[in-house]
Amino acid sequence: SGNNYKFWNHEWQKHGTCSENNISQLDYFRLALNIKGRSNLKVILANANITPSKINNYVPKSIVNTIYGVTKSHPQLSCYNDLNNVQYLQEIRLCLVADGTSYINCSNPFGNCNARKIYWPI
Repeated sequence: SGNNYKFWNHEWQKHGTCSENNISQLDYFRLALNIKGRSNLKVILANANITPSKINNYVPKSIVNTIYGVTKSHPQLSCYNDLNNVQYLQEIRLCLVADGTSYINCSNPFGNCNARKIYWPI
């Protein structure tokens, strides 16, 4: 959301151009906003008391299972490690069929989030 054109351009160049033969750039972003609206991950996770926090940590499986419970497909988590090798949730990816109309299981739900517990920074 918002008007950060540099960010939107990056997203199109990195993720959208492969769909260019199927949908236009405008339709790609319309679809992205539609998906965000129907699957607001922050709301889905908040309903399970999983929220960004400076002190709470979470089991990656609980994040994956919570999202699966709503979307009926496994997402993919992406984490980063700080200098103390503590893992933080960086991104949650939803995988879809090519036309974006339905979810499919991501091939590696836990991605690089291999810690027993991870933090979701504010």
